[in-house]
Amino acid sequence: MKSFLKFFLLYLLLLFFTFRSLLLGIRTNLIDWFDYPLMLWIMYQSISKISSLQFTHFFNTTSFYPYTNTLFFSDLLLPQAILAWPIFALTQNLILSFNLVFILTLILNYIGAYLFWKKLFKSNII
Repeated sequence: MKSFLKFFLLYLLLLFFTFRSLLLGIRTNLIDWFDYPLMLWIMYQSISKISSLQFTHFFNTTSFYPYTNTLFFSDLLLPQAILAWPIFALTQNLILSFNLVFILTLILNYIGAYLFWKKLFKSNII
């Protein structure tokens, strides 16, 4: 457990150093402005339908009209939207919600990889 915490803190330090510009402007900055605005829009579609309990037309969006279920034309991002929903409900800031979910995803990926390799090799050195 002690080695996990040591390497986890090292990972957090590297993570914060790598994404320092994102963390300094966490309410307004995105990682880049190419694909991430689309991801924000997709997450907002899911969050707004979850908030208003519109599950009958959950996958219908305003894009690619007149086709239906157009949310399936790209990444669904439903788990990320579910994680971002309470943050968005508290802050009403979609960019902040997305960035916090992004950082949380990186942290959970590290923990999941650590547990996977520890189980696979049955060693704490990994």
